[in-house]
Amino acid sequence: MSVQQVLNLLENQKIEVKNEDLHVELVSPTTQEMFKQCMNDAGYTNSIRPFEHKYQIKTGSRYWNRSKFLFTSDESLFEECDTQGKVPEELLYFDENQCKFVEFNSDLALHNKLEIFLGLKNLLTELADHTIPNEEVIFLIKNDDGGVKHKVSISLDYSSFKSVFSNNRIDLKESVKLLKKLQQKISLDDAQDKERINCMRSAFDVLIQGLDEEREIFTYTLANIVKFHKTYTEHHNMFLSDFTINKVIQEINTKDLEYTGKINDITSSVQTKALAIPGAMVAITAIMKVDSLVSAAGVLFALFLTCLVIQKSLDIYKDSFRHLSKQVKNVFSRYQVLSQKSEVRTEAKQTEEALDELIRKGEDGLSYVSKVIWAVWIASLFFVLFKMNNTKPTEPTSLTGAPIIVTAEKNKTNQNTSILHTVKVNKPVPETPDDSKLKAQSSESNKVINKQ
Repeated sequence: MSVQQVLNLLENQKIEVKNEDLHVELVSPTTQEMFKQCMNDAGYTNSIRPFEHKYQIKTGSRYWNRSKFLFTSDESLFEECDTQGKVPEELLYFDENQCKFVEFNSDLALHNKLEIFLGLKNLLTELADHTIPNEEVIFLIKNDDGGVKHKVSISLDYSSFKSVFSNNRIDLKESVKLLKKLQQKISLDDAQDKERINCMRSAFDVLIQGLDEEREIFTYTLANIVKFHKTYTEHHNMFLSDFTINKVIQEINTKDLEYTGKINDITSSVQTKALAIPGAMVAITAIMKVDSLVSAAGVLFALFLTCLVIQKSLDIYKDSFRHLSKQVKNVFSRYQVLSQKSEVRTEAKQTEEALDELIRKGEDGLSYVSKVIWAVWIASLFFVLFKMNNTKPTEPTSLTGAPIIVTAEKNKTNQNTSILHTVKVNKPVPETPDDSKLKAQSSESNKVINKQ
């Protein structure tokens, strides 16, 4: 037989409670046989005999072939719940105000009180560093002063339990709901369980600060579940805020590295283009050895084309720097409107300024390279003009220092070849002793040749 059927039978009878035993006076149309049959079906094992038209029913669990489900006092129900560590299901509770049994559910104040009592015991047990089951929990909590140790007794007698909830200002239903939320927060079995547990421990430490005696901790917390939940929420939001800030700062640093890499790539390319300047110097060296105006003009034109190509590349890099500057400004400006702490805005501002400085230096470097390249070309132009104006054609000279014109004729006679050398002297040059010797030797040589 279900508990509901027993309840339907008992609620129509006259019931008196003495020493937690029931004295039931049957009310028509309920008969003795019906009453006995109902109790036996419910699991009652003791004999049922009438005494002065009343039937005595023992509520102890040994008189039933099932767990105890009839409770005639708040104290007996409290002790049962404290022993089992939970609120029993399917039990009947004698309401002294109505003088009848009612189903024990969440609509009753005692049910909510017991849920708070047992729920907080379980919660503190899960949060504690060390536990003595059903007696004491120990917390070792880090704080700004280094750390603190709390010993919390979680055992409670009925009188203390009753006095805790004597305050009518406690919202029992709200306390039950928030306590269940706290229990759920540390039972999600996800990656953030540890963080939520730490936040809850920190909130508990803040909640009980200022209490003179540690034995007051548990009872004080029982009466302040709403405040406990509020403190936890504040600590958790603070943690989320810090976590978000760290995440945003990490994002800012990532973007910083990204844009710095782009700037470095452009700078490396500019340096590569700047290596063309030594090539220009080679061209200038070539110009210094060129005597022809046409050759010099060709070298100058080639050097001009090289400088022009480099300048076009530098212009592209300059446009890239301008685009990067706009992109950096747009990306980092959105961090200035975040509602988080100023730490994010400060970090974003500093990073933006550093990137702007890198971009500015890059643009200055482009301008410098451009000026150097064109300065080299202009210097080459002036050098060519100067050299062309100061260059005169040269003529071959004789051994005596006078210009000579040499003609050669080849005469073939039989198998011999004779070479006739004619020397025309444009201007007489004073002879030296060495020159006389050379002439004599030359005359003798000519005679020998003519004989042959």
